[in-house]
Amino acid sequence: MLSFLRLCFAMLSAVWPLTVQRPYAPGAAPPPATPAATGPRDTAAVQAFLRTQAAAGFRGHVLVARGARVLVQQPVGGASRGPVAYWLGSTTKQFTAAAVLKLAEQGRLRVTDPLARFFPAAPADKRAMTLHHLLTHTSGLGDRYSADGQQQRDRAVRAILSQPLAGPVGQSYRYSSDGYCLLAAVVEVASGTSFEQYVRTALLQPAGLAHTGFWGQPLPAGVPLAPAQDAQRARRVSRRVYARGQSRANYGYRGATGMCSTTADLFGWLQALRSAKVLSDSSLRQLFAPAVAVRREKDVDVSYAYGWVVTTQNGQTQLVRHAGAEDWLGHNSFILLGGETTVVVLSNAGEPGGNAWSRTMAEGLWPLVQAP
Repeated sequence: MLSFLRLCFAMLSAVWPLTVQRPYAPGAAPPPATPAATGPRDTAAVQAFLRTQAAAGFRGHVLVARGARVLVQQPVGGASRGPVAYWLGSTTKQFTAAAVLKLAEQGRLRVTDPLARFFPAAPADKRAMTLHHLLTHTSGLGDRYSADGQQQRDRAVRAILSQPLAGPVGQSYRYSSDGYCLLAAVVEVASGTSFEQYVRTALLQPAGLAHTGFWGQPLPAGVPLAPAQDAQRARRVSRRVYARGQSRANYGYRGATGMCSTTADLFGWLQALRSAKVLSDSSLRQLFAPAVAVRREKDVDVSYAYGWVVTTQNGQTQLVRHAGAEDWLGHNSFILLGGETTVVVLSNAGEPGGNAWSRTMAEGLWPLVQAP
């Protein structure tokens, strides 16, 4: 199996282990340890950090793994024990990108296809946008949440495409959730079924994810959804999006956001990707390959791939990550991958000072959980 990873992650050799472990099935006992899968260098320091963050107001679930072995998986700050689902926010985008690549594998589209192939009525200034542009936030679209509350696909697409471009198509990075809402509509046109149904059957079920769900649909059986941080604030959101404590299906929460999951399911998803259980070698290279420069931080380059942020140094991948938040619900998520280490944090404690709790927790844990 070593040759598989050399082929599949030539550019990501620092991200995934050099041996493929048996995929971890959410809800099942983790595989036995391997020599590389040792514990955090200071378990006491990890637990002390978790207690400190809980005392400061963090509430949520945390998972740390090395290779295929889960090292830490626990509720923090009074969160319920057992699997609990949280809304992922923009961490949903990786599933949308994977769905597009899966459809490409099936010959139903190409990432170089122009938007006009799927929406012939697209305005002239947007007809040449490709799926690659949408996947990498280089479409020129703004981040206006234009499809929020739209329950019909055609109206949602028109609402997005009627907006003026925020920049030239294909020239530079400009984050756009609207672009990923369009990708969800593309998935529906290409697959002939709903976005949710395609993602469920093509990705979630093969990966063994039983505790991952969608906005506006019944939640997975037996898994509670973490409550909103502030129920009063949630009531002020449009009733076309959220009403009486329930999410309402709409195209603003399809593709760019709108999925919920547990820490175990997200780790299971990453393991399924690593073992080529849901995508081919070629698709995995596309999913994680840095595609467009975002910024430079000291001596590190930050790029966007397909639904993932990738940091590189001297051409070598250092970290792969993504964050997401439904700020008005207080839910946020953060996934951080590097070397053999995976950190997944889900929270419903909001964004004190404008900083999502999940990111603060993940980045604080990172130096504590590296291999000795």
